Parts: sequence; structure tokens; C-alpha cells
Amino acid sequence: MGFAANQARLLALVARNSDLQLEMQFINQRRMALGNMISGVMDLQSNLAPDSQASKVLDAKIRQLQQADKLLEMHLNTATSQQKAVDTQIDGVKQLIDKNIQRSFSFGGGR
Repeated sequence: MGFAANQARLLALVARNSDLQLEMQFINQRRMALGNMISGVMDLQSNLAPDSQASKVLDAKIRQLQQADKLLEMHLNTATSQQKAVDTQIDGVKQLIDKNIQRSFSFGGGR
């Protein structure tokens, strides 16, 4: 691959890396919001008798919110893995670019 192709590949990888970082920020924001909702529901539940119907309904809601958090956590883990792979590819492309530059100067410098 030539220098221009490697440079284009690097730019595409950097853009993908930025997209993944933004996606991870959004996921973390959603997880924080879910955490706040769970906390609020637990506060409501603490004021009720444990055997009451309302307490059971709130307990079901807490489990539902926790399940949503687990799904977001899995999505975050996937995005993190993808970002690590992209980082590895970026390092590889940077090495290729460095080699291309070295070859260009070593062949052209003696003339």
C-alpha cells in the first residue's frame, strides 16, 4: 500500500475511533441516568411496607432498570473492544506510514 492509501486508512481509523469514544460517552450517560432512576425508585420503595403491592411493583421496576443497565454494559464492552482493535490498527498503519517515509527519503536522498 502506498503512502496516500495508508494516510487515508489512518484518517478513517481515527474517525472510527472518535465515533466509538462518543458512543461510549453516550452509553455511560445513559447508565448514569439509569442509576439515578434506580436510586429514586429505591428511595420510594424504602418508604413502603416490604410486603405491599406497591413495593412489589417498584421491585419489578428496579429489576427492569437493572436489566437495561446490563444491556448497556454489554454494549459498552463491545464498543470498548472495538476501540481497542481500532487502536491496534492505528498503530499498525502509523508504522507503515513511517516505513513509507523512511523508504522515500532513503531512495531519493542519494540522488
